[in-house]
Amino acid sequence: MVVVRRQGPRLAEVAYPDVQVARAVTDGRALDLVLRPGDGPVRTTLAVDRLVPGRTYTSLGTATDTVTADEHGRALLEVDLGDRHEVRLH
Repeated sequence: MVVVRRQGPRLAEVAYPDVQVARAVTDGRALDLVLRPGDGPVRTTLAVDRLVPGRTYTSLGTATDTVTADEHGRALLEVDLGDRHEVRLH
């Protein structure tokens, strides 16, 4: 039997249909997203999980440059969507 272990940051929650996820890919250490607004510009919060608890990550394309995972390995990222938008968490 083959056991697949899912590792690396994962997009856990978005405010659908306000946010359309065009791409969400992890390499085990980083998360790359391509997002689009559902119906016009919006500031939204994304939930990311499967992070290392307590670790600080660099985030690009978000309202802040860094985010620290909580004790459960989750973090919230604020994003301003006006059109196609790329986000990278590493």
